Amino acid sequence: MTTTDASIRAALETHLCALGIVTTGACSDIAATATGYQRASGSFLNDGFLVGDTIQPAGFAASQAAIILAVSAKVLVVDHAVTAEPAGASVRLTATIPERRKFEGQPFLKPKDKPWLRAALRPAGAPLVAWGTGGLLRHHGSFLVELFEPVDSGRGLARIERLAAALRSHFKVGTGITQGAVQVRVTGARRAGIQETLEALSLLVTIDWACETVN
Repeated sequence: MTTTDASIRAALETHLCALGIVTTGACSDIAATATGYQRASGSFLNDGFLVGDTIQPAGFAASQAAIILAVSAKVLVVDHAVTAEPAGASVRLTATIPERRKFEGQPFLKPKDKPWLRAALRPAGAPLVAWGTGGLLRHHGSFLVELFEPVDSGRGLARIERLAAALRSHFKVGTGITQGAVQVRVTGARRAGIQETLEALSLLVTIDWACETVN
């Protein structure tokens, strides 16, 4: 993989990790409890949080992502113990992509009981589109994001469809993504049908991209 390809991949992976489906926004009345999070005002339901969402906390002493097991207007119960922390600081909870992510060149152990995804860059070529000094190469290709959901979770279809829709919205045609000196432009986003094995449901989202660099 070339240096340019590596920068394109980094840009797309960074943008992928920034996806937010729903968020509380900045709040100072959300406390961390032993089993999740509790708020004094507002509503997690009205914000749009759903059972099965992966949430990323920000502003708390502990920032480990978690999966929502139960949700009500004032309380979120998550799948692991949380360090209790009183309300008062400016914090935020955001529903995002699964915590378990297989990116190229990084170690990964596939979970059997949690949602996960894998992402891969597939460059398709870089034809010369302008001649002479400072001529341009137009790189193009695809960024493949495959979502996986354990079949026994009971939330597979709903969660995987929600994530796929959020991904396509996040990578809208015309979106510009900058990584250092490289700017990537999204030229298309499409999804395949849901596949099922004995272990998991899967759904592939393909993001087409283009990037011009000086020759």
